[in-house]
Amino acid sequence: MNRACLTIPILLILTGGFAASSVAQRNELSMPPSTSSGPCNQPYPSSKTPASLLQYYAWLRSASPEEQATQYKRARSIASSGKPRGKLVLALTLILPEAPFADFERAAELLGDYLQNADKEDPEDRSLAELLLTLLDKVARLEEQLDQLKAIEKDITETEQSVNVPAPAPAPESNDEREEDDTSSR
Repeated sequence: MNRACLTIPILLILTGGFAASSVAQRNELSMPPSTSSGPCNQPYPSSKTPASLLQYYAWLRSASPEEQATQYKRARSIASSGKPRGKLVLALTLILPEAPFADFERAAELLGDYLQNADKEDPEDRSLAELLLTLLDKVARLEEQLDQLKAIEKDITETEQSVNVPAPAPAPESNDEREEDDTSSR
């Protein structure tokens, strides 16, 4: 099961529920030009305008694979600079579906680290991090259950195959053989 199948739609539903908050610092993450349109054909803010993290994520999902890779490198750089919000930005980048660098376990670690040191951070960012961590935990549990079900199914299939192997049927006797047996016993 692909975790992104579960987390991405939930994140996009929540996009309208969070007020805008700034994305790290200006020029840390490049933004598409203001003429670009994001979800629901709303223009994406220019690089001079801060955007919410969910708007950034929505834009990043629709970006080309090359632009996603560039943003991943920038997000790693921001996270390594020691800025707490950088961990949150990198976690969002790591949950991109189908991205070659996607790593949900690492994203969960980053979110946990962020939350341990997020007392002075924006309350909306903390709420987003808590939500993402909860969703990633639930997705991980669902994947474990799915793996268990697949193992059970495999065991059942193997058992059925070993039990349902038909034994060779005895060859039917012909009428001539039965008549000979009847005459010899007389």
